[in-house]
Amino acid sequence: MPPSHLLLALVAAGSLLAAACSGDEAVPAEALTPPAPQAQSGADAPDSADDSQPDEVANPDPGVSASVSAAPAVTPALAPAFGERIFERPVDLISLSDGRALVAEQHGVVLAVAEDGSATTFLDIGDRVSRAGNEEGLLSIALDPADPDSLWVYYSVAAPRRSRLSRFTIVDGTADPNSELVTLDVPQPFSNHNGGAVRFGPDGMLYLGLGDGGAGGDPEGNGQDRSTLLGAVLRIDVQNASLGAPYVIPADNPFVGQTSIRPEIWAYGLRNPWRMSFDVQSGRLWLGDVGQGRFEEIDIVERGTNLGWNVVEGDSCFDGSCNPNEFAAPIAVYSHDFGCSVTGGVVVRRSELPFLDGAYVYGDFCSGQVWTIDADLPGEPIELLRSPRPIAAFAKDLDGNVYVLTFGGAILQFVAAN
Repeated sequence: MPPSHLLLALVAAGSLLAAACSGDEAVPAEALTPPAPQAQSGADAPDSADDSQPDEVANPDPGVSASVSAAPAVTPALAPAFGERIFERPVDLISLSDGRALVAEQHGVVLAVAEDGSATTFLDIGDRVSRAGNEEGLLSIALDPADPDSLWVYYSVAAPRRSRLSRFTIVDGTADPNSELVTLDVPQPFSNHNGGAVRFGPDGMLYLGLGDGGAGGDPEGNGQDRSTLLGAVLRIDVQNASLGAPYVIPADNPFVGQTSIRPEIWAYGLRNPWRMSFDVQSGRLWLGDVGQGRFEEIDIVERGTNLGWNVVEGDSCFDGSCNPNEFAAPIAVYSHDFGCSVTGGVVVRRSELPFLDGAYVYGDFCSGQVWTIDADLPGEPIELLRSPRPIAAFAKDLDGNVYVLTFGGAILQFVAAN
């Protein structure tokens, strides 16, 4: 039985964070009132507000209260990381064992960044990445834990428009742009809703989240159409990938052998999964699915589940009457009184910061608001703080530090303000 939905109801006293907080100094958490709905900038938003342009785990018990329901005893704050280096449009970050981080920039470059902010180019494929649409570009990267010499990259391609998953070979500390093995090309009818987080699960399989193909309201019905890869989370086996067999369908995928259903599909009914991540302790896959005009949602994605788009948006019928109980319910939902484009986050384990330890942390691109949910017993989300700039992604390193990737500024790191 799917977990029951939790409508985000945040009632806070006090004043808003100063709107003029444009610097990169530590930003403390304060009591927040819901922000006024904000129009998304076509140049900044990961999901355009004007959509008229073109291994299974047990569900958490929804009846148990979350242990993170109390206000944090330590005041959360954000401070610049990587020597306050300024990034353009960072969309993904991978921590390396030597202390550096790989940071993917949307225009097609992956940087290897040291703690002091010095950086070298790890991969440059800007000449083949399409940025024709605001939501197109280099959108995600992943290192294969079973093959340390492989970097997996998801990016947009033009003429014709499509999304591409490729593997690049790492040689002498950098990824060779001439070593590309194209693993999967997915035609895209529009330039938005590209999703695209590439993640390796604890089972060693590669998971890829794809949006519904774009425009407003899913005009092609891709969310509920399992004959297409769009609007779905895919699960494929890329071990021993080659030109002849770039990937293999795992035999335990839920729809293997079913007529007219793509066997790569692990779950479906998604609109635009903007960032997803695994909890290394429980194995659960957490995902933020960007809504249409009313609701944003956080989901736990399980084998074979239908998350409901475009029949439902969040936990409500999207257009007309429906029965939301026919679909896997979100873990959390918030309305556009609190933002307009969810950014999925990460589950934090063994953090020295008590407000993050054992929590799933996520936010909203437009309002910059950040929330946490107990990762073991999901309950009511807790409002943590607000980022001074749009939140494009969350990431964590091998030391337990958690980062907020924002456009046009430093990558921020969670710290304690007191």
